[in-house]
Amino acid sequence: MRCRRVKMPRQIIGQATGAHVKKLVVASMAIAAVAVSAPVRAADFPPYSVAKGPIIGGFDWEGFYVGGHIGSATDNVSFTQTNIGWTGLQSFGAGPLGPINTTTGESGSLGSTSVTGGMQIGYNWLLPGPFLVGLEADISAAGLSSTTLTSPPGDPAAVASWTEKLDLYGSVRTRLGWVSDNWLFYATGGFGWDYDKFTRKQLTAPIADITIPVLAPWVDTRALQAGTVVTLSRLRPGWVVGAGVEWAFARTWTVKLEYLHFDNVSETLSGGHFSFNPSFQASSSVTASQSDLTIDTVRVGFNHTFN
Repeated sequence: MRCRRVKMPRQIIGQATGAHVKKLVVASMAIAAVAVSAPVRAADFPPYSVAKGPIIGGFDWEGFYVGGHIGSATDNVSFTQTNIGWTGLQSFGAGPLGPINTTTGESGSLGSTSVTGGMQIGYNWLLPGPFLVGLEADISAAGLSSTTLTSPPGDPAAVASWTEKLDLYGSVRTRLGWVSDNWLFYATGGFGWDYDKFTRKQLTAPIADITIPVLAPWVDTRALQAGTVVTLSRLRPGWVVGAGVEWAFARTWTVKLEYLHFDNVSETLSGGHFSFNPSFQASSSVTASQSDLTIDTVRVGFNHTFN
């Protein structure tokens, strides 16, 4: 008779325990692998996701930010023509004439309003108490262009056009603010600049001088030769002041409303037309002065923070 071997409870328990141990070892190794790899994967991602939702509690205003803005801009500048000069003219009756310089007193104002937009970059530092100091640089594009016409007094046939065109402007400013939770109220000021072009074009001019027609041969000495264009393009430095309010509506995003006033330095336009007539090489020139150019802008901006 064959005897069957009966498994004892101890052996059954030992086999079951061994199986559980194997399972626990495998599970432990899997958990360890996940635990080891989690920091590596976490290092590849930002410490928090961008713009998770509305602010709960305070907002950290300190740190670096970049953003953009859009709004409206208005510029204004005035000018005065200080001199019209002619050289090389010859008179039929008196022969060569000396230089002729005339102050006509022509003047006017130029200004326009247009949409403006650009970008800004900056950094904020929190001070003890609810105060903040920051540094911001911005650049804006604008389609500001205006034209006006002038004539010498008593000489309506001599017409000149004056055009002011402003393409770019910007600033480097400090911001001094008061923080209240996710609100920032600030004043700002610093260095401002613009790049603009000032142009004078002689549209029409009489072919005979109405003041001394016998002496000057077929020119109006109170105007340039018709068609003469004189242009001055330059980068104007200046100063800027303003104020604004900024609201943090998400964890790394803010929106702001801002007003800025620019006051950039005056400039002088000078130039003319030469070789008016090959026979006697006459030339004409004009000098005009511009006042400070001002820009007033109201704009809405968005900033993304990296704190």
